[in-house]
Amino acid sequence: MLVGGHPQSWLQDPLLVREAIIVLLTWANFGSTLLIYLAALQDVPSEHYEAAEIEGANPFQRIVYITFPSLYPTMITTFILQVIAVVQIFTEPFLLTKGGPGNATLTPVLVIYNKAFLNNDFGLASAWSLSLIIILGCFPPYI
Repeated sequence: MLVGGHPQSWLQDPLLVREAIIVLLTWANFGSTLLIYLAALQDVPSEHYEAAEIEGANPFQRIVYITFPSLYPTMITTFILQVIAVVQIFTEPFLLTKGGPGNATLTPVLVIYNKAFLNNDFGLASAWSLSLIIILGCFPPYI
């Protein structure tokens, strides 16, 4: 409002609540992902860059042909870890919106929680939990 914007009800608007939680989770997990990529970048042998420079490769070509292929296993690993983490999101939607507004932020784990502890249907919640474990178990172990 200080710079001329209008106040937004980020957590009450079904169109904005997902984006607000995505921004929150991105900010919360940015540091660990950055550390993983920085460690992977340090593992790229500098001799490859020197050889490419001697051969006349420009910086863009060095990134495309040396850096990206070297980071591919790390990219696959972080992708799999992020997919597994996104499926298991519970705390943020539970604390911020309880799955609302209009079920816009319901996640699989939050649905299981609601079935078990709000509806007292522990059998169905256990079955859904087991199916979630099986589905997440289908992801290959990270490289």
